Amino acid sequence: MLFRFGARGALSFPKAFLREQSLKASGKAVIPMYWFFAVRNWGDLVGPYIVERITGATPVPAYSEKAAHLITVGSILSRSTASSVVWGSGFISSADSLQAVPAKISAVRGRYSSESLDRSGVEPPDVLGDPAMLMPRFYQPSEQRRQYRVGIVPHYTDLPLFKGVTLPGDVALIDIRQDVEPFIDELLTCETILSSSLHGLIAADAYGIPNHWVEFSGNLVGSGFKFNDYYSSLDEPDAYPETVLELANADWLGLASLASLHKGYAMGEALLEAFPWK
Repeated sequence: MLFRFGARGALSFPKAFLREQSLKASGKAVIPMYWFFAVRNWGDLVGPYIVERITGATPVPAYSEKAAHLITVGSILSRSTASSVVWGSGFISSADSLQAVPAKISAVRGRYSSESLDRSGVEPPDVLGDPAMLMPRFYQPSEQRRQYRVGIVPHYTDLPLFKGVTLPGDVALIDIRQDVEPFIDELLTCETILSSSLHGLIAADAYGIPNHWVEFSGNLVGSGFKFNDYYSSLDEPDAYPETVLELANADWLGLASLASLHKGYAMGEALLEAFPWK
């Protein structure tokens, strides 16, 4: 059976197959992966980025559900098949579940995803964590100068809400749809981060930037499950977002005063050692 790649921005089966064969023919090592790329999003791009830095091999879209493939960052655990090798993925909601038992699960994003596995009769792994927390091990910009008091990182579904909104000069709007390194470069120009994107918050935590979860709409599914799944990996209690609907009149500096540094991620070494694609 073939993966359903999605209509926007996705590689079709022939393109995925031909790209893999071309890379192999040129002598390059490849790693078949499944990641969500129907819409461009940092939280989905960062998984293949980290895998390439760890292995030196080029991630390629897994065009077959039957061939062994790696699944990493994102709320895509439910998309795994019997041939999947899972490292740090999670569920998107409490109602989400596996469609098949993966070949191997070496880590999941947080305790709630782990408990969901356990309830379904699948033995959960010992290691919890989102691999995006490992980013500083693989990328450190040469210059890290703070230029803005606040950086706003909307989820990609929230970005259209900011069209026509004028922000103060000390507040930056950061597009989550960027490539991995440019996004981090922009993030590091800000003293604090307000984000409705989970990976906007995770990236801020990884690089030591105080941050706060905000909600700009009801566009996201899962009722905050994936956010608290992540926070559970830091041994923190459930959190709730600050709802901001009047964007033109928002007190961004006041919201930034709610930002904090979360507990350090204690399982970094264990997560890296749990990387399953040897």
